[in-house]
Amino acid sequence: MLEIIDLNVRYGRREILRGVRLKIDSEKIVVLGPNGSGKTTLIKSILSLIPYSGKVFIDGVEVRRIRGYIGISTNIAEVYGLGYLVRDLLQLYSRIKGVDRDLALDMLDRLGIRDRVLDKPLSRLSAGENLMVRNVLALASLPKIYVIDEPFENIDMARRGIIARWFAEYASEGILVTHELSMLREKSFQDFKVYFLIAGKLHGPIEVRDLAELCVVEGARSDAVLVINEGGYAVSLIRSGDSCDTKLYMVGSVNKLYGVSL
Repeated sequence: MLEIIDLNVRYGRREILRGVRLKIDSEKIVVLGPNGSGKTTLIKSILSLIPYSGKVFIDGVEVRRIRGYIGISTNIAEVYGLGYLVRDLLQLYSRIKGVDRDLALDMLDRLGIRDRVLDKPLSRLSAGENLMVRNVLALASLPKIYVIDEPFENIDMARRGIIARWFAEYASEGILVTHELSMLREKSFQDFKVYFLIAGKLHGPIEVRDLAELCVVEGARSDAVLVINEGGYAVSLIRSGDSCDTKLYMVGSVNKLYGVSL
């Protein structure tokens, strides 16, 4: 179980996360947010990689006391030795994080990159290959909980579909953050819940399976499934109807959601 209580993060005078509260127990969620909304900061806070105020618990223990907990995995670049050959990383993380090396090799095979990446340093791979390797390392440890940052960037659609299925298949709990709203059309995500992270505040949840029937309108509507109101500007997600001009999935990227009139 992962529980976040009143999480706040500041960089100087700038508030990045503001009073984030979240509890997941044997479920998987997606956190959608535009660029700069605090998504990566949320992941780094859960991993205790940056200073924060508030509390983050894994199985009832504050994460600052259990940094390196073997039951949690991530694709964040900072936790991997970028100068290592991929082959050596698999060996290293099989020892320290329980990565199933055979499973990892099979995953790389299914992505069609095994022979191309094994004998190269992670730092010398293309952006897409680098991310695919980190996704594989995160999932092949068969974690209890995964916390995953933007797993689809610079990756083609076919491979995105494969990776999406793995996020549904592996681990009993997980948080995946992304700005790519359109990826939630994937069948693999239909049993997930989704939250929106806007200007450092978390809004939700909504069932992913319900997103296809939602519309986006400006203003706070009394019939809304969810109202996101930040900085005096409100956006409502409502059930589809005759007055709906903008279906949620038409937005494509959540970067365009908050301010649909633009």
